[in-house]
Amino acid sequence: MSRLLRARLVGTAVAALLLTAAGLTVASPAYAERFPIADSFEGNPYDRWTVSEIPGLTSVSMGVNSTPGRTGSNTALLHAYPPSPATATVFRTITPDSATPRPFECGATLYIGRLANQGEPAGSTVNLILRIRQGGPTGPIISNKGVTLQQTQLWEGHDFNRIPWPTSTITVEISAYRGTAIVDDLAFRCFSL
Repeated sequence: MSRLLRARLVGTAVAALLLTAAGLTVASPAYAERFPIADSFEGNPYDRWTVSEIPGLTSVSMGVNSTPGRTGSNTALLHAYPPSPATATVFRTITPDSATPRPFECGATLYIGRLANQGEPAGSTVNLILRIRQGGPTGPIISNKGVTLQQTQLWEGHDFNRIPWPTSTITVEISAYRGTAIVDDLAFRCFSL
């Protein structure tokens, strides 16, 4: 076998090995987290949360400290006013740590408040959708719950619908429409039956 052919075969084998290793690295959870998870929007929440807004109709502000947080000083503000069918959304992808014990089901709790907008009529509400998706932000919905808040009172606790133990990545999604909501203190934990 010529040196040139041998060098090409070795180069091809090395390239294949590197591609396989790269594929294994990508498939491994880069940011696996142990449950329970607590997120109070402190620090730089943009490191953990992704924002989805529609310019001119909705907006999302992360790390807001203009109103007192339930704990700490930061919150997330989801603004979808004046009322429209558009939503202001934040979502966070979670990859479970393989060392976490496997209980039977998991759930999340979030604390929410409604902020009144200037010019809103009396009795206005804010509507939210609390979702958990399998996989990323476009994955199938495995938990879906609607919440309507009428009072401008801060920090009502609301539970997401429970899900089976996640065997892979999940995405927690919080969407507001027809009003302005302030959210804090997401807790994701698992339970034995």
